[in-house]
Amino acid sequence: MIKKNFLAIIPARSGSIRLKNKNLLKFCNKPLISYSILEALKVNQIDEVIVSTNSKQIARISSRFGASVPFIRPDYLSNSNTPSYKVVTHAINHFKRNNIFFKNIILLQPTSPLRKAKHIREALKLFKNKRANGVISVTENDHPLEWINHIGCSLSLNKFIKKIYINQNSDQLKKCYKLNGAIYISNSNQLEKQKNFFLKKKLYAYKMEKKYSVDIDTKLDFEYAEFLKLKSKKK
Repeated sequence: MIKKNFLAIIPARSGSIRLKNKNLLKFCNKPLISYSILEALKVNQIDEVIVSTNSKQIARISSRFGASVPFIRPDYLSNSNTPSYKVVTHAINHFKRNNIFFKNIILLQPTSPLRKAKHIREALKLFKNKRANGVISVTENDHPLEWINHIGCSLSLNKFIKKIYINQNSDQLKKCYKLNGAIYISNSNQLEKQKNFFLKKKLYAYKMEKKYSVDIDTKLDFEYAEFLKLKSKKK
């Protein structure tokens, strides 16, 4: 039996709906997925960086940038509605069958190309210092939670904002945060037992700046992230 500490998994299926082949799109002259691979490889605490994909093309390109691709993910785990924890547990079980056991996993979505190695290291430091079961990255939301609500078919804004908040400025309200999709760290056993990344105990938030937190889902997201990347290179 071989015991290891951290396995980084980059999930990259083919067949994205909103932005076709987004994981392979040229982002500042390199495939989008390459940024997550290259930054993960800079983190010494990570024992192995793998890409889980159902695409032989993605597998070839991922290998070229230094990631391991130990298997081709089966189609039944490659749908748009497949939960991330199932992709992760499939990878964990692959290694278990080869007598390799990872204590913790790190999920790094390839749609977060502005995430740096330093963010992964800081999240791992938080995970260690808190003796956590899990850490998830977040970023500050643009608007206070009190200004957000549902709108029905009538489009009515009656009771959209509670009266107590109507005349308050945003700086008078508490900051709120949203998931940015960049980093998920979890104890492997707890993830397999609870079947999601939102573990019931000892789960902590790692705060990231907005400029590193773009999660690419649409063409507009892609163009905005590329703009930020190019802007940072000019400094």
